[in-house]
Amino acid sequence: LQKCIDMGQAEKMSIEYNTNMTNLQPRVLELWKNFKKVRVGASVDGMGKVVEYQRHPAKWETILKNLQTICTETLKDNKAENILSLDINGISSFADTIIIATANSNRHAKSLSEKLVESLKSNKKNILNVEGKVESGWILVDCGGVVVNIMKAETRDFYDLEGLWGENT
Repeated sequence: LQKCIDMGQAEKMSIEYNTNMTNLQPRVLELWKNFKKVRVGASVDGMGKVVEYQRHPAKWETILKNLQTICTETLKDNKAENILSLDINGISSFADTIIIATANSNRHAKSLSEKLVESLKSNKKNILNVEGKVESGWILVDCGGVVVNIMKAETRDFYDLEGLWGENT
C-alpha cells in the first residue's frame, strides 16, 4: 500500500482487501484514505461469514458520522437511556466509535436492537453482526466503524465499559 502511495498511484487505484476485522491495524485504515476505492471482505471473528462492503476512504469520516447519528437518533427515538458515544479511533482496531445505551428491561433491549437494525437497513447501512441473548441483558450491534452496546442498567454497571474505554477517549 505504501509503495503505491509513494509512487503517486493510489488515488487512481481501486484495491481489494480481505481481513479479519479484529486484527485490522489503524495504520491500514490511514493508508486506505489515499486510494480511490477500497473493497473489503471482512470477517468479524476470523471464522464467521464474510461481509463485503464498499469503502470510499475520502468520505469515511462523513459516512461514520452519519452511521453514528443514525444509531444514536434511533436509540433516542425508542426511549433508550443514558446514551453515550465514545471515540475509540486510534486506540482500537475493531471500531472507531462505541455507543452504549441503557434499556429498562430485556424486552426493551430486544426492541431497541430490532429497531436499530431496521433503521440501519432502511438507511442502506451494513450490519456485520448482532450478538447477545435477550435474557443476558446485553445486545451488541456491530456496524463496522460503530459498535452499539444495548444493556440493562445492572449489566452496564457490572461491565463498566465507560470505565474500560472512557479514560482513553
